[in-house]
Amino acid sequence: MPEKFPIEFAGASYVSPGVGVDGGGFIIIGGKVIPVPPWNPEGMLGVLLRDIYTGLTTVHMASIISDPTLRHEVQRAAVNLINRQTQQLGQAIEVGQAAKAAK
Repeated sequence: MPEKFPIEFAGASYVSPGVGVDGGGFIIIGGKVIPVPPWNPEGMLGVLLRDIYTGLTTVHMASIISDPTLRHEVQRAAVNLINRQTQQLGQAIEVGQAAKAAK
């Protein structure tokens, strides 16, 4: 049986249902609620979210890699991607909120 990789270690502990169908909503990462706007594949947020989803999927799919060393390397790379893009997403949201407040 493949070794489980804790999702909370990967980043998101909850993704609201609207996010999965491009309708927006929120995700919870490290206990912090991050609003997610509706999908915009051309915008920076769309690219960051795509990378985060790819990382989450990769963590899950890597669990079937039979070689434990390779499995861990793939999962570690996916977690690094999630962490980096989550940090950028948080910064982008803060900048967006600051811009709205300045109007």
